[in-house]
Amino acid sequence: MKTLKHKFRGNSSGQLLVVAALAIAMLIASASIYVYELGVEQNSQGSLQTANFIPVIKQCTRNALISSLANISNGGSRTVLSANLEELAETLRSLKQQAIFQLAFSLHNDSNYESGVWLLWSAEGFGVSSVYTNFELSVQGAENLELNYALNITTTVLVEGFYIGNGDEKNVTLMCRIYNEGNPAQAKNISIFYELDEAWVPANPLVLDFGNGTYIISFTALITSNNVHISAQVTDLRGIFSYANATCIKA
Repeated sequence: MKTLKHKFRGNSSGQLLVVAALAIAMLIASASIYVYELGVEQNSQGSLQTANFIPVIKQCTRNALISSLANISNGGSRTVLSANLEELAETLRSLKQQAIFQLAFSLHNDSNYESGVWLLWSAEGFGVSSVYTNFELSVQGAENLELNYALNITTTVLVEGFYIGNGDEKNVTLMCRIYNEGNPAQAKNISIFYELDEAWVPANPLVLDFGNGTYIISFTALITSNNVHISAQVTDLRGIFSYANATCIKA
């Protein structure tokens, strides 16, 4: 079976995506801390707690991971992950605020992740695009706080199928399931290919969306081989790309 390689559309769209997402993350951080400053100025008791803004910082780091993975999975360099996190950390350090925010991070490494990134595409029935990073947040101000946390952003594609029919015309049915961090997720786009004479050709599928991350896909393949090798290329609603291959046998 010949491996289908994703044809990247170039880095321009990914770069625009990452810039936009990081800008949003930083605007959220700036606006939230500005509200914090106003509250402190207007409340001599200092009843607004620093801890209230920890979820905001976490969401900023999460946004940075999502935008980085969208960029990487669409052809961008893996180094964009550390670059984006450095930029976010610098933005937090440079904000004029009542508290001082120091954000440090380490990119996860193990048998799957390299420098915080795991891309496993074309495996039989399974595809994954993922980033995993550990964070250390230090806040110094009216209240001091130290927090360690980890964030994992993962888009997973599972696909399996079969075909019916005799001769060269085979009616293929696929079940494709999509997950974000292990929870059912929606696809922005699904493209199906099948192998014909050692080349991959696009199918013309009918896609039934169950609304819960599960899609039933059907198409007709005109091939002579006994098995139908397919590839499901998926982009989720966050712009993260992944794909999985599968071998369909006769039902």
